[in-house]
This record gives sequence, C-alpha cells and structure tokens, in this order.
Amino acid sequence: MQLDQPAPSIHARPRRPMGPEAPWHNLEHLLQERRLRQATAGWHRAPALRPILSPLRRARRALDALWTAQQLRLIAGAGRLLGTQRIVRPLPEFRGDFELDLRSDVTRNLLLGRFERALVPLVEAAIGHGDVIDVGANAGLYTVLAARLVGEQGRVLAVEPAPSILDLLKANITRNRLHNVLLFEGVAASERGWATLHVMEGNEEYASLGGGHHPHAPRRALRRIEVPAETLDALTMRHGLQPALIKIDTEGAEGLVLQGATAVLSLHRPVVLSELDDRLLRPLGWDAERVRGLLFQLGYRIYDALTGSEQLPGRVAAPYIGEIVALPSPRP
Repeated sequence: MQLDQPAPSIHARPRRPMGPEAPWHNLEHLLQERRLRQATAGWHRAPALRPILSPLRRARRALDALWTAQQLRLIAGAGRLLGTQRIVRPLPEFRGDFELDLRSDVTRNLLLGRFERALVPLVEAAIGHGDVIDVGANAGLYTVLAARLVGEQGRVLAVEPAPSILDLLKANITRNRLHNVLLFEGVAASERGWATLHVMEGNEEYASLGGGHHPHAPRRALRRIEVPAETLDALTMRHGLQPALIKIDTEGAEGLVLQGATAVLSLHRPVVLSELDDRLLRPLGWDAERVRGLLFQLGYRIYDALTGSEQLPGRVAAPYIGEIVALPSPRP
C-alpha cells in the first residue's frame, strides 16, 4: 500500500487502443445477456393472472422485508453479546478476507448475501489491461477485488475520505497482502481544496458532502469534518495511471467526481460504473440527468447496470435511483 504523496506532475500515457481487445467488449456482452433475460422474464406472465399474482408478490415482499429486519437485529445482537463491533470474514466474491464493522449496513447485507451481487460481474468484465480507480472505497471490497483482477501489471487507486473507515480499508489492504494499491485520504471533487464531509461512525457508507440523512441510514447524529479534495485528473496524472475502470459510490457527489475527471475520460476512455440517486445529488446542485448529460457530451453510451437496457438522452424518468454503466463510444 502506498499513501498518496504530493509529487511533480507527469505526462499521462497515451489513450488505450479501442480495438477488439478493449475490455468493455466483454462488458457489452454481459449487458446484452441481461437485456435478453429482462425481455424474456415476462413471457409467461399472462395478463389474466395479474390480479392474482400482484397481491401475492406484494405479500412476499412484505414477508421478505420482515425476515430481513429480524436477521439484521440478530446480527447486531450477536455483536453486542460477543462484546465486539468487528468480524473477519472471507468473501470469495470479492477475492479476499475482510475485517468488517457489524454496525454497517454493508456488513449486514454481506452476511445476508444481498450486497451488490449484480455489480461484481460487471467489474470483473470491465477490467482488462489498465488501472482502476475506486472512488468511495469504504472498507475496500472493490479495491481488493480490483487489485486481484489487475494483478502485478496494474494498480488501483482507492479514494476514501472518512477517517473512521480508513483504518479498516488499510487493514484489509494489508490483510490481503496487496502491493499494487494507492490510497488518497480525501474526496474526489471538481477542484482541489477542502470539503466538508458528513459522517456517521459505524455507517460510513452513508458519508456525504451534501449533508442530511440518507433515506436508508439510521437516525443518528452526523459529524462534520474537513477533508482534502482533489480532482481525478490531478490524481491520475500524479501517479501516471491509465484507468480502465472508474467505480464511483459517493452518496450524491458523483457529478463533482466526473466534473473533475473530464481529461481522464477524454484521454483514457475508462468504463464508468456509478450509483446515481436524485435524492442525494440535488443538495449538491446535480441530478441524474445532468450527470448523464456530462457523460453523453464526452462520448459515452449509458446502460442500466441491472437490466442492461440502454439509456438515451432525456428518456429516463425522474426521480432516478439506480446504477449505471457508461461505455466509451469508439472514435475514429
């Protein structure tokens, strides 16, 4: 693990070739498969059965929510009984062993087998020859996965500002004996400087620049801290990275991250995997349509990460809440 240190800027390497060997071709096939499954999923649903099936589905979802809530209470209670807030657990889907905080909703969903199962295959398909930037690294699940996938020939830049989760991130990098990870202890933003981060200890996955409570976060007090801010353009140039994938999960700051990465997106043409939630974007002056507009202007095609369907300009209903995959369009 290498901590980010100020260094003289260096010239970025040339853009990766955009031939058949480009890694996003595998990703396109995966998205096409998801579109096909989505299209065929409803063939057996006859309209005449909808009045019967719809109430059954609602009842099933309600029972599932009750069961999940009970399981989460049991997990939290087990931690209190054992007098610990942390566990160490192997997570084969993320290719490593991880120390995790039992107070975190990420940990609880991992233990229930419900944490972003649809996103891991997208990351695996997107990574080819190149580096990875993990913005909003949290405890390092995707950082470790990406570091394993890029191997000794690539590097991973993990960007994480919350001091209360950084020790877990560092511990998980060390635990998995990774030597190809760079760490920036701050936020990726549209310009260099300082930013105010709102953090809930134990639930750092909800840390945000916009303030306020995430709709799914526990109703506990938020702590305000000042953290360094830097653009991905500057961080990429500083370390001589050649990103093949940028993964972003910043609770509403995704627009600021991309605004500070326009040179990287234009030069290196990485795949972008990002969460977008209008409820979290608006306090910072953004919404999903504005974020998508920026990517369209930079020559990207945008797809729904879960269904694989392509999103065209101006054709996504608001409020938007979801995950997108942005693939670079070939250029002459």
